[in-house]
Amino acid sequence: MSNEIVKKDWTEEAAIAPVAADVLTQEVNPFVSFKVESPADQIKLYNAMNSPQYRVADMINKPISMVDAVLVPCQLVREETGEVYDAIRAIIIDAEGNTFAATSTGIVSSLRNIYNVFHTLHFDEPLKVTVQQVTVKRGNTLTLKLG
Repeated sequence: MSNEIVKKDWTEEAAIAPVAADVLTQEVNPFVSFKVESPADQIKLYNAMNSPQYRVADMINKPISMVDAVLVPCQLVREETGEVYDAIRAIIIDAEGNTFAATSTGIVSSLRNIYNVFHTLHFDEPLKVTVQQVTVKRGNTLTLKLG
């Protein structure tokens, strides 16, 4: 074993191992309801995806003035089995810029239905949605009620 000091090339390409580079360049392909044209838009999207402020589950029976939404593919682990499965993280952005996240299939389905009715998830005039918990075949799920 040598005690030589090895000079590292800390350029971006050299600093990232090939495996890490693959992870960093994997495309996530989120659905984003607003145009990402400026650095401020990029920051808004990054913060919504990376660190949403609130859980939709904490908003049951409370209204949210939705102006935008982001849907991001993700992977979750089933607690009972340890199985990894694909899911969608839905992030709702309100008129004040607050972000609310959920991986509930009911919330994703509600957003899909809103999109199918309004042909958008971007609202210049905020759309009032109220989070509701409903009973389904295997327990409860969250959904969105309009108005």
